[in-house]
Amino acid sequence: MVFANESMTQEEIACFEVKAIKNPGNRLSTLRPSIWTIDRENNVFLVWGLQEREEPHDYYFLLSWKDTPIPVKLGESWVTGSPRIWELRYIKIPVNLKEKRDEIIQSLKDALKVYAFNGVPDWPHNKTTKVQFRF
Repeated sequence: MVFANESMTQEEIACFEVKAIKNPGNRLSTLRPSIWTIDRENNVFLVWGLQEREEPHDYYFLLSWKDTPIPVKLGESWVTGSPRIWELRYIKIPVNLKEKRDEIIQSLKDALKVYAFNGVPDWPHNKTTKVQFRF
């Protein structure tokens, strides 16, 4: 898979908003991203949803895997300077995709490696942040 951090086009933003996908970190609001970490060839993307205020090391993301939205909650820790270490708190994989769990988890890891520091295209820290996983 080849992921890239990209700014969404106005057309992509409009298409996303029509879907009215709930924010995995706040189910009372919908996601309205303007950037994403995307693998266009395999129809997979990752968007940031929310960072916990009370638990600042907990992050909510939406992984869209082949047109199926999958809510994800991750915990992070850092080793001084780098790497960023992600722990999987939960992932809500639909029942019809349970047999694809390993493939979905690998897609999530691949996306997070490119998301790196904050997923912003051309942000310098995204090129230097190393990512590791505890899942």
